[in-house]
Amino acid sequence: MPVLSTNPVSIELTQLAATLKLGNALAEFISQYHSTIQLKRARFGTVENVLAPAYLFTPVNVVPGRKYPGLVFIRGSAHGQFGNRYFDLIEQVIVRGYVVICPDIRGSIGYGSAYFRKVDIAGGEVGDVLSAVDFLLASTPFVDSQRLAIMGIGHGGLMALITIEKAPDRFKAAVDVVGPANPTAMPHGELPRQTARSFTGSQVWRGRIRIRRS
Repeated sequence: MPVLSTNPVSIELTQLAATLKLGNALAEFISQYHSTIQLKRARFGTVENVLAPAYLFTPVNVVPGRKYPGLVFIRGSAHGQFGNRYFDLIEQVIVRGYVVICPDIRGSIGYGSAYFRKVDIAGGEVGDVLSAVDFLLASTPFVDSQRLAIMGIGHGGLMALITIEKAPDRFKAAVDVVGPANPTAMPHGELPRQTARSFTGSQVWRGRIRIRRS
């Protein structure tokens, strides 16, 4: 997981490198799939008026009058970003007739240090995911609101699980790929401790979890 230095110059250099990496990945995707998949870069407003980046993938040849199922795909790592590791997945989903939106939810790297530090597990990040759904339906009228699925890898899998718990009526299917389904079993690191607190209201010390008893 990317970690920012406390040095302001190092922070900005890290973000710049991630921004360039993202730009290269997007250019590579367009070069490789331009004949079959259309990629659109977008920003959508969240409930907190944060502008979140997203990538919308649709078939090049959309059939007039046809309604397409939609997939919300959430990339891995709390501080990850969309990249070429997801190209094959996007291609396979599009081939099967879906429209895909990949929101780089708050905490993603490559969008500035302020956005990077907005990580809000089980809170604002879920709001970002649901706002991405609203944006998908508003901007892509040929997506069927009654046939939506959500999928995430790693941290994105955790977000998929929390999202369907908070908004079960929005999706017909959900897929968690190696996401931590039980955050209280994650004993090490500050981010896992934050995750555990958000779920259990527990006190955490030395990487262990003390559950409050009623």
